[in-house]
Amino acid sequence: MADLPLVYGLEAKVLLPRPAFNFKVEHDLPPNVTLLEAKPRATIVGEHLIWNFGRLDPGQELRLQVVV
Repeated sequence: MADLPLVYGLEAKVLLPRPAFNFKVEHDLPPNVTLLEAKPRATIVGEHLIWNFGRLDPGQELRLQVVV
């Protein structure tokens, strides 16, 4: 069994030549886990996490973290 809590996430850099608008990231939680924290705060719909960023600029870094 894995050590708990389990922390995982995503780091990405925007490589688009222009800003991205209405940008969002969606993630389904693995089955049978309890969400302890999402950074930045996500909208939670059932076991579905949604991060709405609105605008991302070229070169901007995006970091998401999920703790279950």
